[in-house]
Amino acid sequence: MRFFNYILFMLFCFLAGCIQKELTPAQYMTWVKSEEHGLRIGKQIGNCSFTLQYKPCEYEALLHHKNEIKNELDLNKSTAPLKNLQYFTLTIKNADGKEIMEEGSFEMVEYGSKLNYMISDMQMDFSLIDGNDTVPCAFYHYERNFGVSPENNILLGFESSATDKNKVNDKTLIYEDKLLGNGIVMLTIKSEDIKQVPRLKFVK
Repeated sequence: MRFFNYILFMLFCFLAGCIQKELTPAQYMTWVKSEEHGLRIGKQIGNCSFTLQYKPCEYEALLHHKNEIKNELDLNKSTAPLKNLQYFTLTIKNADGKEIMEEGSFEMVEYGSKLNYMISDMQMDFSLIDGNDTVPCAFYHYERNFGVSPENNILLGFESSATDKNKVNDKTLIYEDKLLGNGIVMLTIKSEDIKQVPRLKFVK
């Protein structure tokens, strides 16, 4: 009898693990941003911290159209144009709180050169290892904060290399750091963490 109960318990745990969670939009946004679930990871290199946030299409849609998405139909309409890319935000921050363009900058010319690099040329230094393929950065936007915050957010988008769109690979962001001299920076979002992303539910 004990053995039978043990088997039932293990079966229940297995089935529970296979059932995807359902969260409201507010709960979903909090879940995705939590470092506990593996979609937000960080790395400290010297005086600089790099934080990578993986953003599912649903998260990206809610981020920009939260008040317009009331049901699953609205969600499908909002995510349809987003599904051709994989979305990330890379946050770079100095421990001393300075803008990263100020790191090692003694003249305005040097500051301006670094700013121009971050606005456009920096895109060329990003790539994503998606399974066995390495894909270039297809979408890039640097959110300039004008010194209000020590955090520098860079929005990134990469095409999926998977021929099977249902297959989920590890995602490794590669940044060849020409700004702060940290060499090759690599941050990996695990496929098992991406597969655990909850479903969205809408309260009627």
